[in-house]
Amino acid sequence: MSDYINFPPSSILINILEECPRSALVYLKLWEIKDKSNKIKFRKKEVRRKFFISNTVLRNHLYALEAARLLDFGYIVIAEDDEDSNIVVSLNV
Repeated sequence: MSDYINFPPSSILINILEECPRSALVYLKLWEIKDKSNKIKFRKKEVRRKFFISNTVLRNHLYALEAARLLDFGYIVIAEDDEDSNIVVSLNV
């Protein structure tokens, strides 16, 4: 069984399941890889390896979670190539 310390508080988890249940697994993965300041930063080309979904599907989940006011996210463009962009997510706890 997984360690319960790695899960978000029950009030947040219930809110996720009520507001956007399809995005719950993405939120749990983000919660798992967040740093101490509740921020996550990763390259766009790492999405398939980290989340096992496409960039478009991840973006749609992030939009749903942002609409529920559970996180904020954005893209940081490093180069002209779209694949070199970074995705920055901040969890609202």
